Order: sequence, then structure tokens, then C-alpha cells
Amino acid sequence: VTIRNQGEASAPLSITRVAIDAGASFSRITPTLAPGSQADLAPIPLPSGEGTVVFTITADAPAAIREMNETNNSAIGVCVLVERHLQKTPKA
Repeated sequence: VTIRNQGEASAPLSITRVAIDAGASFSRITPTLAPGSQADLAPIPLPSGEGTVVFTITADAPAAIREMNETNNSAIGVCVLVERHLQKTPKA
């Protein structure tokens, strides 16, 4: 997850939430961000198996930071999971 400050003022330390449509939700600390800067957050665990995972990323999830534009705090994404099967090589 990469979070970017799209505003014209610095954004203080906050919480970003990643909610997977299957029900799991993960919170990540977002560092202070200068205008136009971005931060890569700690990875989240994905479900096992194959399929399409839809998730929503919400910056400032508890809405603790007062902003001029609150409508750009969420984004929806899709991740396609493909289970990888390793084939064992027979020993000679």
C-alpha cells in the first residue's frame, strides 16, 4: 500500500485501513507526509488460494484529520491471486 499526500499542507501521523471484501481489515500507521510526498506502508496478508480479491484502502480511517477534501481518502483495488504449484524434479 502506498499513501500519497495530495493536499497543499503537511499531513500528520495517521492510520490507514485496508479492508478486504472477504471480511478481513488491517490498520497501518501512516507517517507524517509533506505535500506531494508518499509512503509505502507495511504489507498486508492476502487470503490463500486463487481468486479475485477486492479491497478498499482508506487513508485517515478514523477521520481524525480535518481536511479541505475528504473525498479523496479512499480507493478501491483488485488483486488476482494465482496459486503457484511447484513441480518436483525426480531425483536420479
